[in-house]
Amino acid sequence: MPSHADLTLPSPATLSKTIVAKLPEFAAIQWAEQTDSTNARLVALARESGIKAKWPQLFGTHHQTQGKGRLGRIWHDRPGQALMFSAGFALQNKGTPAKLDGLGPAIGMASTIALRQFLAQPTRLRVKWPNDLMLDQGKCAGILIELASTVDTTFIVIGMGINLSGHTQLQTKLAREVADLGPEFLPHAAASDLVAALARSWQQTLEKVKRLGFTSCQADYASVDYLANQAVNIIDQGVTITTGIASGLAPDGGLQVKTSKGLETFFAGDVSVRINTDA
Repeated sequence: MPSHADLTLPSPATLSKTIVAKLPEFAAIQWAEQTDSTNARLVALARESGIKAKWPQLFGTHHQTQGKGRLGRIWHDRPGQALMFSAGFALQNKGTPAKLDGLGPAIGMASTIALRQFLAQPTRLRVKWPNDLMLDQGKCAGILIELASTVDTTFIVIGMGINLSGHTQLQTKLAREVADLGPEFLPHAAASDLVAALARSWQQTLEKVKRLGFTSCQADYASVDYLANQAVNIIDQGVTITTGIASGLAPDGGLQVKTSKGLETFFAGDVSVRINTDA
């Protein structure tokens, strides 16, 4: 089995410089010691400057003071213990906004596959619908996708936080299983390699979903699906509304669950899902 070692973050200036060299197709790349939220910075840029600001852009940080996750959840991190960055892309609408159904699960799948190439035991990393990354049974990374639109352009901002170390304290604070991905990377892996691979995979997946829809990603998603064939609870605002067996994703990226009523489909903006440990 390949050996592995902890992945550490270089200084923001060094990290920014190395990422620039690996992502020449990006118009602007910045990395800060601290910021409020990498997603918020790029969403604000899209709303304030629009297409006048050249795209795609990437903004990363060693620490976020106001980071957030899906459904408005607070993102917790300690300086230097997580790899956090956002990438912003501009899609020309050509009269109608781009249809991006299933983009969340597609980006989760793409991120899992992109990171697996740097792991000593790649199959331990899977994606939990819609786009949480799981190392065995612990969440090790989260993704937040936000949109901002003008008449002619749809801006997509994709943010990601990867736990590198310190999961014990975080697990206690959140009262759920959390995992660190840092110790699992191969010795040759560098933070700039991860960021470049992820950002490029997002750009390619975004274009693919725009052209072909989520159906073009279904097979790849199934290959890294954490929930497949597991008993799950579907939760709405903290209340379990149904239980069943996770049965893959629909053509629009919805989660399919076999329940007592038959095959039902649920969407990420409406519900969350948990493994049913009582089943």
